[in-house]
Amino acid sequence: MYTRTAAEKYMVPELQRFCSEYILSHVNARNVCQLIEYVAHSDGGQVDDVVVSVLQQEGVAVVSSEGFMDASEITVEYVLRNVRNVPESCVVHGLHEWARSKVIKSLTMDRRDDDTTPIEDVKAAMAPFMPLLRFLALTPEEFIVGPSSWKIFEEREDFAILCNIVCHGSVPLPEWASSVRCQR
Repeated sequence: MYTRTAAEKYMVPELQRFCSEYILSHVNARNVCQLIEYVAHSDGGQVDDVVVSVLQQEGVAVVSSEGFMDASEITVEYVLRNVRNVPESCVVHGLHEWARSKVIKSLTMDRRDDDTTPIEDVKAAMAPFMPLLRFLALTPEEFIVGPSSWKIFEEREDFAILCNIVCHGSVPLPEWASSVRCQR
């Protein structure tokens, strides 16, 4: 990517084309988030169609990849807005793991493996992305075993989402909650 950016800047179209071809042939679910990071944090140009293609064809692998766990908020938002053909339970779980990872990295004290991650910190890390999650596309069991058990909602929010999963429109959703019920 750095070479392609330099080739574009110094108007070397042949090198730019060669770099683009190389990137296209080597981007995959494991490294797509790093490519998005580069484009987001540099003057690296537009995200290639191949990035969107990977997000749409290998979504499960992307949201469970190490690259996603290490991604910035900008990349996480881009992935959540563009990932397709992936069960919402995988997306929600991936974001939860990303938030836990972010919180653990931000802690200054040493922690043992059996320590718990502060729930309020995980909730705060997930908060900007909650409107992008399609909780209503989860089954009641997926919701209860996943997000509800993580204690990331207020009790009334938890209840309202679960009620709407079971019976759409039965109670008002929290303002931030997406009303989309279909899978990505």
